[in-house]
Amino acid sequence: FAASGDGAFALNSSIPMTTKNALVVGSQILLRGSMSYEVAAKANTSTKAFVDATSLMVQNMLESMTRKVEIISLYGQSGIAATTAVAASGTTGTFTVGIGDWAIGIWAGSENLQIDLFTGTTLINTTAAVVVTAVNFITRVVSFSCNSGDTTAINALTVADVYFFGAQLTGGSFNEMAGMDKIISNTGSLFGIDASVYALWKGNSYAVGAAALTVDKVITAMNIPVGLGLMEKAVLYVSPLTWNSLATEITGNRSYDTSYKTDKNSNGTQSISYYAQNGEIELVSNPCVKQGEAFLFPKSRVKRLGAQDISFKTPGRGDEIFRQLDGQAGFEMRCYTDQAMFVETPARCLKFTNIVN
Repeated sequence: FAASGDGAFALNSSIPMTTKNALVVGSQILLRGSMSYEVAAKANTSTKAFVDATSLMVQNMLESMTRKVEIISLYGQSGIAATTAVAASGTTGTFTVGIGDWAIGIWAGSENLQIDLFTGTTLINTTAAVVVTAVNFITRVVSFSCNSGDTTAINALTVADVYFFGAQLTGGSFNEMAGMDKIISNTGSLFGIDASVYALWKGNSYAVGAAALTVDKVITAMNIPVGLGLMEKAVLYVSPLTWNSLATEITGNRSYDTSYKTDKNSNGTQSISYYAQNGEIELVSNPCVKQGEAFLFPKSRVKRLGAQDISFKTPGRGDEIFRQLDGQAGFEMRCYTDQAMFVETPARCLKFTNIVN
């Protein structure tokens, strides 16, 4: 700054821009699906029958892999649930998922799902995976079985954190990528950059206050990411229950104009967008988002990186997708991916907590 008449005033030294390289390494996920020679032989009576049999297998594997990647993209390195009660006796038991930690999309079709139980960073089932046997979607009670070598430790549990089998290791290291929850909630070092040193590498949190998420609360909370640079379209991922609550609120505020017809009344909505300081906020219902949480982020700043997207092609083997099983009368297909999710601007993201619908 200089006043009029200051002439050839002295210049301040420049302050260099600070940049850090983020090191993003993909995590591997592999899904195996097998088919016996007998099933293949019966299906091979016609080209159509064989195509139908393999197509069903491919579709099932692709849906399973896609859902797993979706869940990990949200909750990788954060865990899929926190329990409020564990009750086990012998090699069987149940645990109840806390209402705020419940996401119906995570547990749908999860019979035979292999999981790990943790207390903090300590793995409880050190002998083998815990296997889900049944899920009650109303009471949020998950039934499970475990290996006899883990019964003493599991029977002593009252609460636990739940992870996919093999996702986390004892001590706090992970085999799965960091998800949206981990990235927004991070306060330490992530991708080689320390959020305690670089404030814009830290996300934001807004406590709703044990109440429903409303449009007013969303717009009020936007003060935080907008103040930190969010001036573009944002996406708000919410649970189906939260979406219903927001949709009902907007419908209740609807005013009728000259388009109203007495012979037919159309109500409800398939998509919701509203505008705040940043511009458009698109509301997206995601069944894998936990009921007590919601995530707001600029979609253009989120990327998936890695060596290979979801594919049935074996790396280095061209288009070959079928593989003979060693020592068994059958063949298998493998679905593989090596990827990581990366958010360029965590400070422009926001996690809503303590939502009660």
